[in-house]
Amino acid sequence: MLKNITFWLVFFSFMFLSCASPSPTSFSVTPGNIDEYIAPTYTPRPIPTPFQKSTNGEIVLLLRKRAAPFEVLILRLPDTCLLSNEICNVDGNLLGVLPQSLSHVLKVYWSNKGDKAFFWDNNVGDIYVLDGNKGVFTVFEEKIQKVRDDFFISPNGENIVFEIQKGDFETELVMMNSVSGDILKFDISIQGAKYISQWIDNHTVLFWNEVSEGKGYLVDLKVYKLNTLDHTVQLFDIGRDWMKTSVPVLSPNKNFIVFTTETQTITRDIHSSAEIVWNVRSEKSLWSMDSSILAIYNDSSGKIYTVFPNSADLQAIYSLPMGDLLADWIWLPDNQHILLAIADENESTQLGILSIEKKTFTPINLSLLSEYVPVSFSFRP
Repeated sequence: MLKNITFWLVFFSFMFLSCASPSPTSFSVTPGNIDEYIAPTYTPRPIPTPFQKSTNGEIVLLLRKRAAPFEVLILRLPDTCLLSNEICNVDGNLLGVLPQSLSHVLKVYWSNKGDKAFFWDNNVGDIYVLDGNKGVFTVFEEKIQKVRDDFFISPNGENIVFEIQKGDFETELVMMNSVSGDILKFDISIQGAKYISQWIDNHTVLFWNEVSEGKGYLVDLKVYKLNTLDHTVQLFDIGRDWMKTSVPVLSPNKNFIVFTTETQTITRDIHSSAEIVWNVRSEKSLWSMDSSILAIYNDSSGKIYTVFPNSADLQAIYSLPMGDLLADWIWLPDNQHILLAIADENESTQLGILSIEKKTFTPINLSLLSEYVPVSFSFRP
């Protein structure tokens, strides 16, 4: 349902922009107040200089205005308002305000130091970089034909990998230097559409390859490891048919993977290959930041579970109201709470904190939700 909201907002924004003058390709923001802005604009409006980020990192929320001008706010959410039910103030927490021409941005991706974030304008193909401490946006690279909005930043922050279009049923993998913007294409002699899953270490990425051959359905799917230094590719084999299982997701510490079958969720120890099986399918799974807990969401039941990767114990910790859907979620740095975005049948979205220990859901106190639609969460290290 949240996707429907995003679609219509992007649609009307695009129609309005098609008759407007182009937006600038490089811009910055200066101190001001969020309430000063009224009329539509194609340049960013002033924002306050943000405070320095928390030592343990912080959660960042993208919000899109419900009515024209369809601007996007980048707002940090301190632990004080997330965990103590205090008001989440805008003053000092506004990291950026995108101009109307960038209202369709779906997510930002932070560097490992949290000093800058990258995002893609899929209208013209430009890649932007945000200075998280100054609230300054600039075009990083122009006219990049990415396939998805995702950026995958290496653990050391030096490189970013993503997919670009190659043909009707083909994609290429490329790597972009996070400082210079130089882009390198990987020459991979495997036909099909390749999609990045995640980094394994500073020089190895996991990707999956879909082969459809123009038949309108999937013919084959395999998972591979790519060495970004010598460009060699190796099959990621766990003794299962990837056509019958989901693409694996590694825990942050890289000790476990999780994947699903038609009816089960399975974790596997990378070192011993030992597996634990739960008889519930996870439409979404989310590792805690310290890799100690795995959250599982089952769409048909609307339930959220937690499991420990080396234990068979399955705990149901929350049930979404009937008809509601989990739109987005992210672990808080304390590894004991999850921030949820829940969309109801009326296409409105509620944000709240789910306590793992207490098994309770507490709405967050953010007045902007009456004017803005939550788009996505990200973690700023």
